[in-house]
Amino acid sequence: MITKTDGCCVVAANFFQSIFIDLDIINSQINSIYKNMSYVCDIQQLVMIKSEVFEKELQELATFAKVISHPARLAILKYLAETKTCISGDISDKLPLSRTTVSQHLKELRDMGLIHGEIDGMKINYCLCGTCIAEKLELFDSFFAQIKAVDIDCTNENHCN
Repeated sequence: MITKTDGCCVVAANFFQSIFIDLDIINSQINSIYKNMSYVCDIQQLVMIKSEVFEKELQELATFAKVISHPARLAILKYLAETKTCISGDISDKLPLSRTTVSQHLKELRDMGLIHGEIDGMKINYCLCGTCIAEKLELFDSFFAQIKAVDIDCTNENHCN
């Protein structure tokens, strides 16, 4: 509470009080609007999502597809699979990518659970996570099995180029 009656302090106090009142009004309007819509705004990501409309499996499948949709991430997974062991050291030496780029893609793969990165001294050992990969592939297989099972007679056989 401001006790000083200096004109500047009174003006500042009134200004901030009016801002807080305006924020309360805006907040109550947002809350009433939010109750009537199924969109959720993630302010940090600046995106609108309508997640509650889709099944959990579809959301998980879409996230997985997004992670593996970049050729650099596929190249990292392929490299780790070809070595048939955990890699210790700098993967960027083996791929035509900068360290920063590889690091960003490794983070995406780790966050999805497709790889593990365990610190060993000054190095990180990267390994494929077979269990997680098998789970994601099962999601893909079951999803596309349903689509594949649909009997569609297309007249143009060259539509899947």
